[in-house]
Amino acid sequence: IYNDALKYNVVSYELYYNMGIVYTMLNDFQNAKVCYEKAAQINTLLYSGYYNLAQISLIYNDLEEAEKYLSGKDKLVIISDEIGYGLVPIDAFERKYREEAGRVNCFFARKAEQVIRVVCGIGTRISRRQP
Repeated sequence: IYNDALKYNVVSYELYYNMGIVYTMLNDFQNAKVCYEKAAQINTLLYSGYYNLAQISLIYNDLEEAEKYLSGKDKLVIISDEIGYGLVPIDAFERKYREEAGRVNCFFARKAEQVIRVVCGIGTRISRRQP
């Protein structure tokens, strides 16, 4: 459906971004990357596109590329769900996703000016880099 829609509006960053999400959900990270890059070219303020590109880079253990997608941007606020608590999933994909999401969050935490964990609306500063 998205490919058909592109025939009528080829400059829609929303279309490319949504296609990237679909490809990501299908574990087709190469096509997801292409779509996120096109979306970010059309809308250079699409920080979630850069974030998703960085995540894909980290899945392939390419830290330099991940940093490239995030460097030079204004301050970013990255919000992520906590998925590491609780039972370990039975499904292999869910276990891999949980592990990769943890790695991505650790990567961002190392680069962050500060890390704040919010539980039930109460924020707790985990780390803060001195200026």
